[in-house]
Amino acid sequence: MFRKIRFVLRRRYLWVPRPVKKAIVLVIGGTVLLLGIIMMVAPGPAFIVIPLGLAILAIEFVWARRWLKKIKKSLMNVKDKLTGKGAAATTPVNGCGNKPSAAA
Repeated sequence: MFRKIRFVLRRRYLWVPRPVKKAIVLVIGGTVLLLGIIMMVAPGPAFIVIPLGLAILAIEFVWARRWLKKIKKSLMNVKDKLTGKGAAATTPVNGCGNKPSAAA
């Protein structure tokens, strides 16, 4: 049943002209992105909605794809810092590569 629905939707979507597809993606993605920016001031999960809007826009626009990659990279850096992985965890603290113990 789901295969048939997916096939029908895909077939109907393929005949839509490219400028119309871009306009639809722009309106939906721009609205979601704008809601995410509003949620930065108003209560709401802006850190989820903004990347979601960029992901929708990245379907058709290269600039949104670049911004999404930058956001992913910065989130991975933050995650690495919080979990103790990355360059900060491998740098020696007291010169010999060992972290100082609590007893010292």
